[in-house]
Amino acid sequence: MDGSGVGAGVIFDLDGTLLDTIEDIAWAMNSVLKEIGSDPFPIERYREFIGHGARQMTAAAVHAAGLPMEAGSLALQLYLDRYRQCCNRSCVPFPGITDLLDRLTEWAIPMGILSNKPDEFTRRIMETVFDRWRFRSISGEREGVPTKPDPVSALAAAEEMGIKPERVLFVGDSAVDMETARRSGMVSVGVLWGFRSYSELVTAGARHLIDHPIKVLDVLNSYFCLPENYK
Repeated sequence: MDGSGVGAGVIFDLDGTLLDTIEDIAWAMNSVLKEIGSDPFPIERYREFIGHGARQMTAAAVHAAGLPMEAGSLALQLYLDRYRQCCNRSCVPFPGITDLLDRLTEWAIPMGILSNKPDEFTRRIMETVFDRWRFRSISGEREGVPTKPDPVSALAAAEEMGIKPERVLFVGDSAVDMETARRSGMVSVGVLWGFRSYSELVTAGARHLIDHPIKVLDVLNSYFCLPENYK
């Protein structure tokens, strides 16, 4: 028994899907760039850099700054130290997210989080921002575990939630998330309020595109039939 009234679940990406975290990420990385001899980037530039985890994000920023690639290891360590100071300082849920989580909780639909953000920061943010809601699975980047779009962690999350992969919506804002859903056999839902573009999500094969969080319920209902008056 999975505990869900409709036998379905939802796995969310974190950055750019549930939370606007870009200001804290940009502050941490820009402080590193200044320390190692480069000018900072505008906050919006970080939309291009994030999505594949901290290592690739710092490498992308170092490359874009024209710094030698051997600076990447130092930049990563400095970034992790700086981000540890501010990871939950300015991040806020996108409009409509808390209402969505309330509705999913009301209908006993299991929820999970799968992020490429380091696991330490993923859990810390969840504990401080989303402590009102129960997430059956929370997972960030961990040593020895492949990151998204590898399906290993997504499938493990579905198992932890007690839901078959084909009955899980995977909700995210990037091509990485859409590919994760496809490779996991889950239903991909691309969000248009996040850090990446409409065209990226379409090209990545998103099965559904939504412009407001509450529309996750419409997608769920179209597949799995929520109780009457679910809206």
